[in-house]
Amino acid sequence: MRRIGSRALVAVLALVAGLGLAAGPASAAGAAATTGDGHARVLGPDGYKSLKLGMSEQDAVATGLLTDGEDHGECSFYYFVPSEGTMPRSSGIFISETDGVYVIGGTSKMRTPEHIRRGHSFQRLLAAYPYLKQDDMFDFLYTTPVPGNPEAAYRFVVFDGVVDDFGLELPGKGC
Repeated sequence: MRRIGSRALVAVLALVAGLGLAAGPASAAGAAATTGDGHARVLGPDGYKSLKLGMSEQDAVATGLLTDGEDHGECSFYYFVPSEGTMPRSSGIFISETDGVYVIGGTSKMRTPEHIRRGHSFQRLLAAYPYLKQDDMFDFLYTTPVPGNPEAAYRFVVFDGVVDDFGLELPGKGC
């Protein structure tokens, strides 16, 4: 499989997710935003739990959070272990040989620090992220700077006025 640039790749993956190939329907009501011990499952501003943007593949795998690795030369692709929640097949954790972890896709159990997760309304998303910007190529794709990390961005997939998927990324990095 040939890899393309980070922005285009995430956009294409979001498109695939939007075509109904996701693992399951987005549901805010069914999303568990805390772990069994009551700790929040927060994606951002620099990563998720011990998985951090920019981390090497070896260190990322050592977190114990990743599974189903696929090596594609200069880049690798993983999913979160099932206990961290479900992910669309088109989402995941993308790791570049040179840039490290550059995309961390959200799961059904995650939220952003601003309490946005799959299933929330576009209005709630816009209230949480007033600098939200619609993608020029894909009208269902939105990006915003990450509060607390000027190097990172959130990417949200919105269908029918609802957040369908989201992720944390390092724009301009990757394969």
